[in-house]
Amino acid sequence: MPYSINQAEVLIDNLLAYYDVSTYSDLALKIDTTQANISVWKTRNSINAIKKKCKELGIYNEIFGNAEIKYNLELGKKFYSDEEVKKMRALSGDFDFTEIDKLKEECKKWNIRITDINNEKVLYYFETLFRDCDMNNKLLELEKDIKDLILKYNPKIDKSTQDLFFEFLEKNRTGVKNGNEN
Repeated sequence: MPYSINQAEVLIDNLLAYYDVSTYSDLALKIDTTQANISVWKTRNSINAIKKKCKELGIYNEIFGNAEIKYNLELGKKFYSDEEVKKMRALSGDFDFTEIDKLKEECKKWNIRITDINNEKVLYYFETLFRDCDMNNKLLELEKDIKDLILKYNPKIDKSTQDLFFEFLEKNRTGVKNGNEN
């Protein structure tokens, strides 16, 4: 069954904290809307409506600046113990979440589903691996390890076929065809 974390709920929590209020009714008064609107944002996971309101109020960066961190920590809570989440919180201060956005865009580009719980969990693992390898300048090693895993778990593919496949992907992804830059 597909599973999605309600990012709007995280953003509404950010708004509640920003305005130091605890109810949707109090928040509605602070941001000049209704409690019903806030409930609809949450129910429909209406990120764009929240973005629009935050821009209108001039607090976009304050609310959305930490949204990705909180979203990914919430995602982490679904798969990790409280102690592991605490460790992730401690490490998240210097994490550049723009890389996650790039990874999600690449997934869309290659039609890789990231919406069901197993895929989100695997994506989270890859995000963590990517971050750690990037910080330690080991991205090429990670790429090799992933290719080896594909060989390990897909008995229908051999090394030469895999190499041809990845060569094809790389040429088409970067715009290089027949050895010529486009």
